[in-house]
Amino acid sequence: MRPKNLLQTLEALAAFLGQSQERSFIQATATPAENRLVGQASSTVLAVGSPVHVRKLKPGGQLDYAWDGVVMRCDTGGIVLRAEFNVDVVERAFATFRRGDVFFEFYYFAPDGRQDPVRYYNVFQISHADGTLKGWYCNLGLPAELDTAASELSYVDLALDVWANPDGSFVVLDEDELAELLQSHPDLTEVAEKGRADLLELAQSANLPRWPQ
Repeated sequence: MRPKNLLQTLEALAAFLGQSQERSFIQATATPAENRLVGQASSTVLAVGSPVHVRKLKPGGQLDYAWDGVVMRCDTGGIVLRAEFNVDVVERAFATFRRGDVFFEFYYFAPDGRQDPVRYYNVFQISHADGTLKGWYCNLGLPAELDTAASELSYVDLALDVWANPDGSFVVLDEDELAELLQSHPDLTEVAEKGRADLLELAQSANLPRWPQ
């Protein structure tokens, strides 16, 4: 049976990363996704251990969720953050999340003139508190943007998600939500299709990012 809508899971993620529901849904004054399909690469980086406020945006620029993480690695290509789950238990058909689970979140910046491909997704590696790998939660979305002065990371989410298990199996989630999103934002169709194809290829290859590398 297909998993239910992931709203409750994402609400829990917002909570465990230290943000209240009230704060999570404050309107953001962000540039609409249509005006920044490939995002912006960071001109500077943040030091390991720096706190970062993460903002997950809707395609229109409104704030969807917000949470905090800590920098594990940051360079001109992307950033890796660490956070811990602080809700007792959240059960889903594809996985169960428990207090103390460790999230390593891999975000990618736009290449900014380099020959590297644009990655229209980000990936969360999720492990038990003892370090045993649970799997990867992968989000279709535009490249992340980092404001180093404000210690703030933002990205536009494109609804579709993939859950990948350590044994190589995976499940695609929220394809109906992606279709609905593209009806409202048809200009995002090309990047969404490319990102979906790249994300499925990544899941099929079982070559998802790992921390420590």
